[in-house]
Amino acid sequence: MSTANRIVLPAMDMNVSEGGEIEQSEIDHYVARAAGGAGVVITGACAIAFPYGAASMKEPGLSDDK
Repeated sequence: MSTANRIVLPAMDMNVSEGGEIEQSEIDHYVARAAGGAGVVITGACAIAFPYGAASMKEPGLSDDK
């Protein structure tokens, strides 16, 4: 993998999702980090079969397109 720089945003839990749905504030956060020059953006935890496997109810789910 090659990036324009060596700036990496590490994974972090945002705790802003509601019921497994990613909120606009979380999208805006990652857009701003990428626009600010992060070469690699690593998203936080996501539940594969929300709510099963979720660490909290504020975690995004990947089990549907919400």
